[in-house]
Amino acid sequence: MKVDVTAAARDFGFGMTVVISAVRASTGKPIVGLGKSNFKVVVIQGPSGWSVGDDLTIDGGPFAPTDGVYAVSVTKGGDKLAAGQYTFAVIVKGTKDKVALAGQTLTSAGMK
Repeated sequence: MKVDVTAAARDFGFGMTVVISAVRASTGKPIVGLGKSNFKVVVIQGPSGWSVGDDLTIDGGPFAPTDGVYAVSVTKGGDKLAAGQYTFAVIVKGTKDKVALAGQTLTSAGMK
C-alpha cells in the first residue's frame, strides 16, 4: 500500500523527536496501529557533512496522539545526536494487515 508520509523533527533539549503522519495514498484515511518496526529514520546530512545511510535508533515510541500520527524519539546507537543541523529521510515500511507499506519523506531540524 502506498503511504503518504509527512514528518517534522524537533529537539526540545533532551533529544530528537520525529513526528510522522501516515495516511493511505488512495483514500487519505489515517493508518492506525503501526509499531516501531514500521518506521526508519536515516540521516542524509548531519553536522559533519554528508552522512548518507546513517540509520538512527528509534529509542522511544511510537506514541500515537491521534489516528495516523506517530511520535518517535531517535538516537545514534543509544546516544543523543550531536549538536548541529540535520536532514532526515523518514520511511514507513513493513506490513499492515498483511499488506506491504511503502512511503517516505524528508525533514530537517537542528540539535542544540
